Amino acid sequence: MGFGEQRDYISQVLSETSGGYNCYWPMPFHTAARWTPGEGGSKLTLPIPVAEAGAGEGEAVVRLVTGPDGGTVQVALGKTKAPGFIDLYAPEEGVKEITLPLGHMRDRTMPLVITYIGTNGASAGRTVGVDAVVLKPA
Repeated sequence: MGFGEQRDYISQVLSETSGGYNCYWPMPFHTAARWTPGEGGSKLTLPIPVAEAGAGEGEAVVRLVTGPDGGTVQVALGKTKAPGFIDLYAPEEGVKEITLPLGHMRDRTMPLVITYIGTNGASAGRTVGVDAVVLKPA
């Protein structure tokens, strides 16, 4: 609570107990983090925590949101790029999964880099949504 003292404290959005510290502030998005990039070439970098540095092979499944205002992107996790461009346009909202190999992890975090390329002619905008990143050990 302060001055180096431990006290159990529980409220609607914060808690501090012997089990840890938790924060439950509502997020400003409903189902996914959304990014509206500026120009083509804009990059969003998200640090993805991994269990242990030096862990063996595995894969990451990046779940991107598709929809009528979806943009076109390139996705890379660490040094591994997904092949080609990923078009996130769809007439209705959905999810597109991209699977990338993890390789040998040297750090406890890996950068997920999403580079905005542009839009296709049918897209009403340039939104990029990240629903989840799921790490799967080998």
